[in-house]
Amino acid sequence: MNAKPNPAWNTPVLSDAQFNQHNAQGIPIIAIYPEIVSGNPLKAPVVVRYMLNREGVMNGNLIESSRDDLFFWYRQEFAGKYADPLLRLELYDLELFCNDNPNKDLTLLYLNRIPESRVDFTKLPADIEILSMRNPLSLEDLAVKLKRARVLYSFESSGTNALAILCGCPVVALSIKGLEKYAVTASTLKDTGAAGYAWDDHPDSLKGVRESMGTLREKMLDRRSLANEQLVFFIAQTQRQAILKESERKKATLQGWLTSRTVPPHHPIFQLDRAEFPRFLIAVHVNKGEEEKLRQTLASIALQTQQVTVLVVGEVEPQLKMAEGQFVLKGNYLITLAAQVEQNTFDWLHNIPAGATYVAGAFATLLTFIRDTSALALCADEVWHQQGNDDIAAFRAAIDWDLYCHAPHLYLKRSVISRKGIAALGKQALRYDESYEFDLLCQLNGASGADTIVIYPDVLIQLDEPQCSQAEAIENEQVFEAYQQLKSHRQSTNDVIESLNPIEGTTDNRGPMVSVILLAGNELSLIERAITGFLQNNSWPNVEIIIVNHAHKNEALNEWIAGLATIDPETIRVLQLPIAWNPVALHNAAIEKARGQFFLFLDNQILFVMKNWLPGLMSMAIQPNVACVGPKIIGTNERIISAGVFIGPHGNAGHIGAGEHWQSSALAGRLLAVRQQRFMDGHCLLVSRESWVEAKGLDDHFMDLASAEIDMMFKMQQAGFISLWTPNSIVALDGKARSYVSLYESVNTKKLALIKLCHADIGYSARHSVEKQNFTSEEHLYSHWLADKQAGLQVVVFINVDNADLYSQRLSYLLNKLHLQRKISFLYFQEMPSLITIAKLKPKIMILSGDVSMPDAEEVEYFKKMTECQLYYFISDELKSARLSRWVNYKLLDGWLVSHCKQQRWLETKKQKNIELLPMFFLQSSVTELSAALPERPRVVCDARDLSSSDRKLLTEILAITADCISWVILGDINPEWNQWIDEAHRMKSGLLAIEDIEPLHIDLAVIIRTNNEENRFKDAFLQRFYLSCGLPIFCSNVESFDNHWPAVRVKNQVAEWRRILSSSAIVWKDYEKRHTDDIKLFNEDTACSERYFEALWLRLGVTN
Repeated sequence: MNAKPNPAWNTPVLSDAQFNQHNAQGIPIIAIYPEIVSGNPLKAPVVVRYMLNREGVMNGNLIESSRDDLFFWYRQEFAGKYADPLLRLELYDLELFCNDNPNKDLTLLYLNRIPESRVDFTKLPADIEILSMRNPLSLEDLAVKLKRARVLYSFESSGTNALAILCGCPVVALSIKGLEKYAVTASTLKDTGAAGYAWDDHPDSLKGVRESMGTLREKMLDRRSLANEQLVFFIAQTQRQAILKESERKKATLQGWLTSRTVPPHHPIFQLDRAEFPRFLIAVHVNKGEEEKLRQTLASIALQTQQVTVLVVGEVEPQLKMAEGQFVLKGNYLITLAAQVEQNTFDWLHNIPAGATYVAGAFATLLTFIRDTSALALCADEVWHQQGNDDIAAFRAAIDWDLYCHAPHLYLKRSVISRKGIAALGKQALRYDESYEFDLLCQLNGASGADTIVIYPDVLIQLDEPQCSQAEAIENEQVFEAYQQLKSHRQSTNDVIESLNPIEGTTDNRGPMVSVILLAGNELSLIERAITGFLQNNSWPNVEIIIVNHAHKNEALNEWIAGLATIDPETIRVLQLPIAWNPVALHNAAIEKARGQFFLFLDNQILFVMKNWLPGLMSMAIQPNVACVGPKIIGTNERIISAGVFIGPHGNAGHIGAGEHWQSSALAGRLLAVRQQRFMDGHCLLVSRESWVEAKGLDDHFMDLASAEIDMMFKMQQAGFISLWTPNSIVALDGKARSYVSLYESVNTKKLALIKLCHADIGYSARHSVEKQNFTSEEHLYSHWLADKQAGLQVVVFINVDNADLYSQRLSYLLNKLHLQRKISFLYFQEMPSLITIAKLKPKIMILSGDVSMPDAEEVEYFKKMTECQLYYFISDELKSARLSRWVNYKLLDGWLVSHCKQQRWLETKKQKNIELLPMFFLQSSVTELSAALPERPRVVCDARDLSSSDRKLLTEILAITADCISWVILGDINPEWNQWIDEAHRMKSGLLAIEDIEPLHIDLAVIIRTNNEENRFKDAFLQRFYLSCGLPIFCSNVESFDNHWPAVRVKNQVAEWRRILSSSAIVWKDYEKRHTDDIKLFNEDTACSERYFEALWLRLGVTN
């Protein structure tokens, strides 16, 4: 990335823009790092470590690789005994570096890593010239220099040596005491041979070297063909890893989950007889030429396990054989449907277009929901496909008729409607050719009430983003007008003014008074523009303007305001306050003097772009139970600044629609429709006096006006009021939107209620994200799946902060196994999630482990107060840690989970209760037999990843004296000296081993080294259990953690004893098997017992059924 390659090379450079584009599209990036790079700075999903040298040699750094990193080595000597592939790319330009100059007049010394101060120049020719990276040469200049060289002296192994030999210059390999690690040795020449190298500069030595230098070029040419094979393997391996990562990424997406999810085996749908299923009729509407779309739809229906009846509706019968269902001409559909309603041939109806596909598990969940509901219609979640853009997560929150009626083709069409509801409306229920669904729902709302239409909280179908035809739009308007007449749902602004009762005690018939609250601020130009603009663009007849002037020294402003007060004292009043700038206090003081039934908070940066903006607000505000109404606030660039405010997971707030064009239909029409909205920007906000009094105004504890406004709207919501946002009133802001500090800190005393309110926002589905971009799908949507709730699956959350030990991984592995078996819904976090995220998950049990900070503990305490969640702490580290003592003294936990009986006893001494000892359980099948016979020199595996320092010391001694009789295979990082004694090493990072990791290694025997010391105090026999699951004989240290009756030869931790046992391992194991014939049986019984105990544990905790 952003490199400067040789312009002569065909090497495109990946720009930042391309890199970001790839990431945004979810394309897996393959990052290739040399060994001088630590970690994964590009955060690439696929990482290749191209080891051009040994780790730490060049920079002294650790590469900090992860478990999934791929390793390729430039030379075998660098790899040592690691069983990783080579990638010896030939980088030498054999045409540039060649021996075409017979004139040799230079003597050169190559220095790079060797300090010049360490060189004894008295032993070198007097005319020697230094080649050094301190004075780098271009490749062309370097070639010219090397072609002139008689000899190159070098104290280090380097590619420059090979370039010199290619140019006909022999290399004299030298070394300096203490810096031998850099020197040319027989080992470093293993790949290329010693052709061209001399070990001294005697003329006879150099003569012999010059005669053999040409063989290096021949070897390089041969190596090129091998490099091509290695490159093909490299590409295959990296592409395989990228495909795997892409598959994992897709599974984690909304699309991946919807296509792969499975209904739990104990779901209620599987307990029902076929006769108990609600009868489901699907009408698929197909246009001419949409046979392929129809085929997709019918295929998705066929994949469902529950049977339904299908009608295909179109103008021309498609040329497609249908195994089930019948075709109906579009013109006859409503007649056919009316007949089927009358004949009672179905219970529920779903109209969908061809191309729409039902998601996995759709019918099982829907039919169960239908069986248990008294509703007459269901508005289901959908996913809409956009050409060239991300899918739209069209998830429903609460039914909002203002929003839904604005865009019925988005929100009400494709609803699931009951036959009983249609029949109750009478024979004239089906009145429109295109908008019959919208009309049916409006009729049901009017006849039976809005409560008979409910949200179905699950994705039912996927389809292209719905469009509205002109004919349908005309009928929609007709349906809405009929609905308004039926319900008196909306009146025009003029009707509002004429019909409103006058204010009590007055004879004013101009409608309720609006008190406009305007803080003067400190700039005369702003307040002058605001007042002028308001007077010129106000069409509401009954207003008063209250200008609040705080104490300041702007005399010109004071003089202008004083003059303004004399113009029309009844309409424009000035409130002069002897206090410094405090917008919260200034607003509260103004309201005390206000006479209106409604208060309009107006910022002096507001500009007016339409005449009827205030009537547009008032037409909403006069409706019953409305607290606040906010307009669409746009910028001077015609982009939306705020169309409502959404509070995020950490108390931060964002503006809905920010950056969209002011006429944009984005966010599924939300920017063009009246809708309920809990919070809105306070630059222009209309508030009813009734709700203001109920909320007791702005809390003067806030110095920040934005937080005080949110707090006020929050209190109004608590009091039972609703707030509305309308696009029918538009104002402009010559400034920035409100910025919000952490609201949870500002509103700390009301934190719990605020969290509850925000994660159940009426305008925002619980299935939408609170962490990512607004109105995208929830990250942990699968934990909210209705099918799981119907099946009684409980949510288990494991929060393991900065802790990657094996015991935590084992617990996570076991819980994930239960999740995959569809017994629980499990989520794992490596850092504390937000409170709103946890609240949405509604876990039955939450397990904490690792370094949970006190602020995070306080978050958990808040959560505990708002739920009945059980809270457990899992001990995986030393008992002496300060963080553990903190939890012992923190009276918040319901219990403890421990992995060792010593931990259990320690907690009991601390008077702790509800301590659950987790079984040492691997969820594997029982073992039938172990390897029957061992070869004379067996391949022995030893996992070095979790060894203590004393363990590694003992293993070093054992390796040294058994290398002649044991073929050692080491897992994990190895000590450098081990290379001389082991056959191979496999770089496996922290994490649980899988049987699939061991099978390809062709292991005969497993060895577990464990010394008896404090470091190993809480280690158990889990590794022994794992190797037995692999069918391997085991030789282990004779220590307390292996004091069981499972199969294993236990060896005293004495080097001589290990030598004796391993040198005759075949005989020892055969003798052991004769004397312990029942050990495998006992092991299998323990395995079954552990499995039963593990399942009983979660049953006891109420997690499983």
